[in-house]
Amino acid sequence: MNKEHSAARLLDQPRLTGTNLVNYSTTFIGNSIYGNRMGERGFGASAYFTINFSGNELALSPPVEPSASHDYPGAAVAVDLCQSASICGNTLVSGGHGFLIFNGANQALVLANNFSGAAYRGIGYDQYGGSLQTASIFQNIIGEGVSFHIELPYTNSFGWFLGGNTYLNAASNSVPPFLDPASSAVHLFN
Repeated sequence: MNKEHSAARLLDQPRLTGTNLVNYSTTFIGNSIYGNRMGERGFGASAYFTINFSGNELALSPPVEPSASHDYPGAAVAVDLCQSASICGNTLVSGGHGFLIFNGANQALVLANNFSGAAYRGIGYDQYGGSLQTASIFQNIIGEGVSFHIELPYTNSFGWFLGGNTYLNAASNSVPPFLDPASSAVHLFN
């Protein structure tokens, strides 16, 4: 599937479940996505939204310079007001973030992705803050871009588990994880 635009979901679009957001979900598996800034932006008006984004390859447009345009780099996957996100086996060849959290999400499984092409940050939240209560981040390749490998809200860091990941710097060398904030209580093991 060659896409010229992002797979953004708008709140007023028709859904299989009609206008009921309680059981709204998105499954996006095995696609090649070229261009634009977002591979998938899943969001809902309630915290019941779920997403499965797996086995996709993304070559997204270069991120917009935030300071010049007051815009924010895109992502392979971005979630907002999400109950559950499964982000597994994706490859980000180029783009802003690997996984981006907006206002709030309950839990995420981030498994076996290659986010080495992240030009801005591997995993993090947008410029206005965000939250993700629990995260299981295992067996990924995570680039730091010009920022960090993983940015997480300190208050949520107690529920984040990281294991078996490879962390790359801008020169694609394997380095220790660069977390923000460094004082996070994240559970880190390799």
